[in-house]
Amino acid sequence: MHLRFSSDKAMMYIIALLLLLSSSCMWFLSMPMASITGLKNIQYIFLTLFCLIGCFYNGKMQIRHRAILVLFAIVLYLLFYLVITRSNPVGYLTKHVLVFAIFFFYCGSLIQNGKVEEFAKAFVNVVSVVAAVSLFFWLFGSVLGVIKGASTSYFWAAGNRTTVNYYWLYFENRIQATEILGQTVIRNTGIYAEAPGFSGYLIMALAIAIPADNEKYPLRQKVLFVLAMVSTLSTKGLIAVMILIALNYLLTHPAKSASKFIQKIFFAFAIITVVSLGTYLLLEDKSTTSSYRIRMDDVQAALSTWKKHVLFGSGYRETNDIINNFSVSRSNNGLSMGLTVLLAQGGVYMVAFYAISLICALNVSRRIDRILFTRILIFGVMIVFNLVISTFQYDVTTLFIVACGYAFACTSPLKH
Repeated sequence: MHLRFSSDKAMMYIIALLLLLSSSCMWFLSMPMASITGLKNIQYIFLTLFCLIGCFYNGKMQIRHRAILVLFAIVLYLLFYLVITRSNPVGYLTKHVLVFAIFFFYCGSLIQNGKVEEFAKAFVNVVSVVAAVSLFFWLFGSVLGVIKGASTSYFWAAGNRTTVNYYWLYFENRIQATEILGQTVIRNTGIYAEAPGFSGYLIMALAIAIPADNEKYPLRQKVLFVLAMVSTLSTKGLIAVMILIALNYLLTHPAKSASKFIQKIFFAFAIITVVSLGTYLLLEDKSTTSSYRIRMDDVQAALSTWKKHVLFGSGYRETNDIINNFSVSRSNNGLSMGLTVLLAQGGVYMVAFYAISLICALNVSRRIDRILFTRILIFGVMIVFNLVISTFQYDVTTLFIVACGYAFACTSPLKH
């Protein structure tokens, strides 16, 4: 991986790294960091600060009237939701509205100066480093035991727990271990508290890399993501890999003859069959586990809550109504299955906010270039998949992607 750093690229890499520091990042959860009040807010402060600075490092910044009008309309849309629900106003205004506006300007500056691909490359490279390091320590530490780690206390799921860290670059969370053929297998959780959280970012990076040619994203980089995904032993990750391979083949390999068309139909049928069978077997295997029962109960509880607040939901990050609809006991009140949670808390109104961003990006890209449209379509499908399975609805990376979709719809590259 040959990198030539300039000031704007350095800024991109910093922003990409900050986007990976989600609420399940062990750097925030481990002691003594977890005991520092408001530590998580530092991520938002630095992220917005670097995005603002990055606007000027990206090159010429020309703020067009159309972009201002679109942003003004979106902010009014978001504020109307707050007026109606009146839930967690400070957190919503700072972590959703303000952050979105800054992301919008930063993404606009990337688009104007033709640097979206560079930023995507930076994000993929950062995830590559995390994946490579995690695979190394997972194999030689967790699996083979050649490298020894150090015990570390951390706070997760409303309780104090113990993990093993390897130079603070990889965390072995045995609570996430699974059983395969009667053997306990440690899952690769990277720098996160759980495997699904790690696989979520791997899905994003893989969705960017797979549709692109090997000159932009080498085959070894794509293989690295697949290996890291497999090592997480995440149901979501394994299904995502199969869906991505199928989508990439079906959408990026045009059928120029009758035989090629028949091959694509056969391949599509085979992939659908394998994905369906694999999903069925995995769900059947997990159906007896508490994790599966809790996830299904989360869906039921969220949908029950949404039925009472169809249009606007119960409010931003309001969990009490959902918790009151639980029917399966659990050790904590953490929620899963992000799209149903978003529906319960934001109603049709906030789901539309997310959906319109993807629709706008697809509509604009369709008029520009078929290849661009295909890449955005594949990426969009995987983001929706990620939202359905995991609680990424309020993650800063998701909000960044939504802002980029809106900025893409109303920003044109500058003529040089």
